[in-house]
Amino acid sequence: MLRLFTGFAGALFKGLYFTMIAIMVIRMFTKKKESLLRRFLCTSYRLYAAILNWLDPYIKGYLGINILDDGYPRVIAAICLSLGLGYILFSLLHMRFRFWITLALIAHGLFVGKQWDLILNPKDFQMGARIDE
Repeated sequence: MLRLFTGFAGALFKGLYFTMIAIMVIRMFTKKKESLLRRFLCTSYRLYAAILNWLDPYIKGYLGINILDDGYPRVIAAICLSLGLGYILFSLLHMRFRFWITLALIAHGLFVGKQWDLILNPKDFQMGARIDE
């Protein structure tokens, strides 16, 4: 009976996860005015912000650290979240978690953590130099 329940719960979790990923990908491709990289970063920011805002009171209560402050706690939390979500995604897809993927996820988490306040403001977040000034 327990095996049946865990199998059902696992299948339900995978179905919800893949449905959520499909909805996020559809939302990313339907907006025309932003680049794909910017939409990926905004989606990552929204996901990380939702998780970190939920975890912040617990971590603040147990460790006394505010993970949403500027500086190292937010960057380290974003890197850990990026690695954790990447590992979960690759585990669900039964793919190997290679070293270069780890480096890419660390770079992604570092960028999202450092640019936390600037990602959703389109005029403040620019990749490259502005030539119209």
